[in-house]
Amino acid sequence: MSIYIDITIAAIFGGTSGGLVYYLTKTYFTEKIKAAIKSEYDNKLENIRGDINRNHTILNTVLTSQNQTFQVGQVERLNAIKALWTNYLTIRNSLVEINFIDDTLLESEFNTLYTSEWQGNDLVEKSLQSISRNKLTDLANAQDAIETIRPFLNEQIWFNIITLRIFSGRLIYLYNKGSQERQIKHWKNDMALWKWAKNALTEEEQMTLLETKISSIKVFQNFIEQKILNEVHNIVTGQLAADNTYKRALQLTDLLKADK
Repeated sequence: MSIYIDITIAAIFGGTSGGLVYYLTKTYFTEKIKAAIKSEYDNKLENIRGDINRNHTILNTVLTSQNQTFQVGQVERLNAIKALWTNYLTIRNSLVEINFIDDTLLESEFNTLYTSEWQGNDLVEKSLQSISRNKLTDLANAQDAIETIRPFLNEQIWFNIITLRIFSGRLIYLYNKGSQERQIKHWKNDMALWKWAKNALTEEEQMTLLETKISSIKVFQNFIEQKILNEVHNIVTGQLAADNTYKRALQLTDLLKADK
């Protein structure tokens, strides 16, 4: 009986010892694996942090450089806008006499000029006779002056300036010629003028212009002027430069990602 008990106790302790060794061994290797995995992830995380810091440094450097460049160029842009506006007013004011007529007569009334249906006085005719082709030279000079500062503006401003200059020049030529030949029609009857006006306007603006029966030239000028002012606002406030800087930053970020 005593021998049986001793054997049983020995078996129990022997089994317990083996189980303990197995448990300790399993725990040891488990912890080793966890430590190895943690170390690997820590290294990767540190590398990612390093890449992020490096990319931020590059982006900050680029944005700082662009901001400094913008500040220097902004002075030139502001000077260019002053010159733009002075010469724009030359173009706009070239139609003062024509606008006087357009602000006075309906389209239907204008088309009766130099006909038996005309019921007005000679004031309109005198205004037409005062239109000088010399203003064509003023228009050309104004355009040339704006072209010298074109790099500090943008293409939308340039397009609108060209549109207004050609429109004004064509209008001066037609009305001057019409007054000399005593045969004239409203500007909307000229396909070339309407084509230039149409290309510069939205469909809604075109409809407004078509429906305007008096002062339509001034309405067209105001449409163009507002488009120019919108672009000037973007330049003065730095919105255009900010948009370009943001796009550049995104492009650089994409390039940095592509290197991975």
